[in-house]
Amino acid sequence: MYEEYAKANALIFKISSICSIILAVLFLTWVISLFTITQPDAQNSTEENLRFAAKYTWQFCSGPFIMFLFTLIQIPIIISLFLLTRRSQYLLSNLGGIMGLVYIIFCSQTYFRLFTAIPRLARIYTTSGNELEKYAIIANFNGWGHLNSHSLALNQDMLGYTFLGFMCILFGISLIGSIKLRSLTGWLLLTSGFVSMLGIIGYIIQHSIVELGSVAAGVIYFFACIAMIPMFFQEAQVLKAIAEK
Repeated sequence: MYEEYAKANALIFKISSICSIILAVLFLTWVISLFTITQPDAQNSTEENLRFAAKYTWQFCSGPFIMFLFTLIQIPIIISLFLLTRRSQYLLSNLGGIMGLVYIIFCSQTYFRLFTAIPRLARIYTTSGNELEKYAIIANFNGWGHLNSHSLALNQDMLGYTFLGFMCILFGISLIGSIKLRSLTGWLLLTSGFVSMLGIIGYIIQHSIVELGSVAAGVIYFFACIAMIPMFFQEAQVLKAIAEK
């Protein structure tokens, strides 16, 4: 029975190791896209962003699509982090898993709507002669962080990243003090989580310098993903050896 359990967990860790590689590649792809693909101006109004989405559909959709994949690919990673820490830090591990789940729910649906619903609504907005219909579209999305950067209302994306920050802190604390590779990953996650919180505070108080913490947190999380590749692979190898005894 235990051998089957070890074999199943070994498979999860192996998948997570591969997912960590994909995650790092997606992050780099997203960064490259910011500099190579036409992006809407951060100060654009909702109307301007709708026109941009209608005119440059694939450019508008590329970033959200990458981040949608980035979000979903973390599911096995979160499960593996939970499996690694649940015995030594049961409470923190469970809380971290819950935070990770909430992050997945908030951000995946936000990014999914960004590259599916919004382009269609943007085309309706730019071609419709019905002013009431246009007003309804703007009213529906006005204040939704991605379409109007000046408002905080219903910004599910930022709320999701708040839970991701808490998840990183909880799992980071749980991993610190373990063997070297786990401890390194823990410190990177913990640092990313705290810096992310600073960035979110900067976003709320509209402080451009403090808000850069979100960017720094993303870079640190990238290195945490790099550290997770061998960490998960080692765990998979250990459990595989146990299962084969």
